[in-house]
Amino acid sequence: MIAFDINKTIEAAAYLIKRQPGARENYMRMLKLLYLADRLSLQERGMPICGDTVYAMERGPVMSVTLDLVHGADSFADRWDRFIKKDVYEVVLKADPGNRNLSRAEIKILERVAEQFRGQDEWDMVEWCHKHLPEYEKNWDARGESKRKRIPLCDVLEAVGRRDDQKRIVAEINESAAFDQFFGNHLPTVQGFEQ
Repeated sequence: MIAFDINKTIEAAAYLIKRQPGARENYMRMLKLLYLADRLSLQERGMPICGDTVYAMERGPVMSVTLDLVHGADSFADRWDRFIKKDVYEVVLKADPGNRNLSRAEIKILERVAEQFRGQDEWDMVEWCHKHLPEYEKNWDARGESKRKRIPLCDVLEAVGRRDDQKRIVAEINESAAFDQFFGNHLPTVQGFEQ
């Protein structure tokens, strides 16, 4: 099981939001960018940034815990809300959490993904995801009557060319998650950002 990292997720979302005029971003677009950053991080580093559970839904892959955070429907929502608030279809940065929990490599990945899709709005992103993500297509097509289907990590790893070493990657992710849980998940010391 991959552990969801609330601190990195808040920081990664804030990083993407800060790049937009007025520090506002369409939340569907932000969710797509976060997923694509996690996917690229898995491809290049063998580790996700956020570690969220991803579902194939009508508008593409969706990071489920992060979507719940946007809607205020998760146990971590109070922490999320200290920094990011929802305003109709956008998320707005209320306060900067910094990037204490993000590595340089993770920040570079977020920057590359943001740059790659800079000129695309949320609907362009939905269309791009439908056409270019085999893990999405495979699971959306297999969902049956359900409105969503979980995209297994093995499908993402296969899609990014890491099929041969997916057992090692999963073991390393789980080891890292266990280490983080034991040692407090590298809790930040930024005021207002503690657990």
